[in-house]
Order: sequence, then C-alpha cells, then structure tokens
Amino acid sequence: EAATTPPPPPPPSSASFGATSLGCVVALGEMGLDYDRLKFCPAETQLRYLELQLREVATGLGLPLFLHLRGPGACADLCALLRRYPEAWSAGAVVHSFDGTADELNQLLALTSADRSSVPLETISPTAAAATTTTTSAA
Repeated sequence: EAATTPPPPPPPSSASFGATSLGCVVALGEMGLDYDRLKFCPAETQLRYLELQLREVATGLGLPLFLHLRGPGACADLCALLRRYPEAWSAGAVVHSFDGTADELNQLLALTSADRSSVPLETISPTAAAATTTTTSAA
C-alpha cells in the first residue's frame, strides 16, 4: 500500500492579517496555476488551493495579486476563478509566465473594466506578446 501524504494546512484567512500587521506588504503572491507541471501537482489540487487563497486570504486585503499562469487549460480556469472572486483582485493583478494564445490573452483582458484599467502581463509566448502590443495600443 502506497504511503499517502496528508494535505497541506489551509492558508490563513484574511482576518489573521490585521491592517496594522501588513506593514510594507505591497502585493500578494506568487500564486496561480501551472498546468505544465502536473506531474508535481494535479490540476484539481492547484485549483482547490488557488480558490482557497483567493477566497480566504486575498479577499478583503485590498492588495494587488502576483499570479502565475502556464499550460493548456489554465487560462480558462484562472479566468473563471477571477470572475468568481472579483474582490480578491480589486487592487489589480500581474499575470506572469503566461504562455497562452492570443484568444486566451483576450480572455484575460476581458476581465478588466472601467475601475480596473489593466491586467499587466509578463509573457513567455511570442504570439501573446505580439497580441499584447496590438491589444494595448488599441485601448
């Protein structure tokens, strides 16, 4: 019988971070989805803990998020979570390690609104980089 590793403890809630204890914290992260590394952590586990981080930690802190996003299918899952918890990223977000398609880039950009003028992207995808330049220059 294979030994099982107990799941990690849940992240602390935002209530455990008093406004005075934030000090010089300027962002929350790195957190996200890396579907190119599923051999290390299944997608279901990544989704479960990212949702916990967004719902229980990020919501209510008012800090920008530093998000990791890589691999097929990860963009749709991240966008769904960000739509479900808009208050978690009300101060904005940086999406880094993005290697998706131009269509996936547009899904991310569609999350922005009048009160959230941009979702900065760091990309490792030449296709997405070209689309970013085109998309942002038209805005």
